[in-house]
Amino acid sequence: YPGASETCNGIDENCNGTVDEGVLLTFYQDADNDTYGSATTTQACTVPAGYVATTSDCNDTVASIHPGASETCNTVDDNCDGSVDEGVLLTFYRDADGDTYGNAGITTQACTVPNGYVTNSTDCNDGLASMHPGAAEIHPAEIGRLQRHRGHAGDRIQPGVEQLPVAVEIGHQL
Repeated sequence: YPGASETCNGIDENCNGTVDEGVLLTFYQDADNDTYGSATTTQACTVPAGYVATTSDCNDTVASIHPGASETCNTVDDNCDGSVDEGVLLTFYRDADGDTYGNAGITTQACTVPNGYVTNSTDCNDGLASMHPGAAEIHPAEIGRLQRHRGHAGDRIQPGVEQLPVAVEIGHQL
């Protein structure tokens, strides 16, 4: 009858020529079936197949990407919070001298080790490959001998023996 209240039932209760006006619910398409909807909507009395009651899916083509998903290190916003790889990036340390020991003062964050970086930060001199944790110590007498003979024509570099750094050769503490 005219003036009757509409209910969501597919019938025009108020006889105005429109069915279920003002009582239809909005539902959001869920193409990847992860229970989070996209911006595509429909209106109905009950949830149609392929739709859900909430919208917030930032990628409705991949079921593992949705609000509340665990973030993984993959350059994708897995949890739809607007940030990529937050909380899962690893810290790597620059290894300028290639000795596999990194400089704690020069870092980068990434999912995998970038070229020129390592996973540890224990290098005490990243400009000299022979100086790192576990490197052979040089006896003070050897430093003195090298100072006395530095530059003599008879000095020969032994194959397989790394030269001492200039700072050590001239007697400076490193």
